[in-house]
Amino acid sequence: MTFDDGSAAAARGVHGDSQGHTFERDGCRIHWWAAGESDAPTVVLTHGVTIDHGTFATQVPLLVAGGYRVITWDLRAHGRSRPNAGRFAIATAADDLDALVYEVGAEQAVLLGQSFGGLIVQDLHRRHPRRVAGLVLAGSLPLGARPMWPLIALYGRLAPPLQRLWPEDHLRSMVPRFMSKRTDVREYVSHANRPLEHHDFAAATEAAVEGLVGYERLDRMDVPTLCVHGDSDLPFATRLVRQWAQRLPLVEVEVIRDAGHLVNQERPEAFSDRVLAFVGGLTWAQGRTATPPDRASVA
Repeated sequence: MTFDDGSAAAARGVHGDSQGHTFERDGCRIHWWAAGESDAPTVVLTHGVTIDHGTFATQVPLLVAGGYRVITWDLRAHGRSRPNAGRFAIATAADDLDALVYEVGAEQAVLLGQSFGGLIVQDLHRRHPRRVAGLVLAGSLPLGARPMWPLIALYGRLAPPLQRLWPEDHLRSMVPRFMSKRTDVREYVSHANRPLEHHDFAAATEAAVEGLVGYERLDRMDVPTLCVHGDSDLPFATRLVRQWAQRLPLVEVEVIRDAGHLVNQERPEAFSDRVLAFVGGLTWAQGRTATPPDRASVA
């Protein structure tokens, strides 16, 4: 299904020449957007929790100009992909992404995941490596990383019930401050998280903690992977990713100066240049995929 997007994100110029589409899957209508030539190599951009596809507004036209077909989408329970009757979890989101790659019709795609989105794309690659030509992890951690293990586990037990009880206005005001120090980026985050219900924040925390402590560590990576972090992001995150990359020859790390967690928005040109250079060096299959996604009810 296609549609004309009249959302506030479109009004901010997020979509440009992108065309909007939807498909139904497991209790949610997933909204996605395509830009670029339909037969070009495909790059799929997956945002993090509490925001939406609009975070990639700068990357879309730059990637299209580089000769790629660019797909953005709203995770279930985020942006326009609402209401959501299914569970919000990494496995569910990875199945949604698998269904999206099938819907797009790509034989392979480069999967770029931002923060929580990085955990999603890793899970999809872990289960369906042939669908993936390369991974870009922006401000993300390795799946099953277990950083600061006792504290993260404790946070995962205590934070969700507290978030369900926390005053909603104050909870929403805290998220932008964590995401970025820049006023314009904070304004975007505040706007993007408006569609979320109060309980969605707790569900997002549960899902993120599950991705860090509930999965086996990824000690093997058989696809080229670029990890991009801002130098003002959480220090342990960059350190852990560097240690991970030292053990895995196909993983490389780029730290961009004067940027925090949302590195793609805080330093959009530097981020996009690095991604274009990485994607341009990949070798991937072309054509239409013939294998339906697992457990995906696409209509």
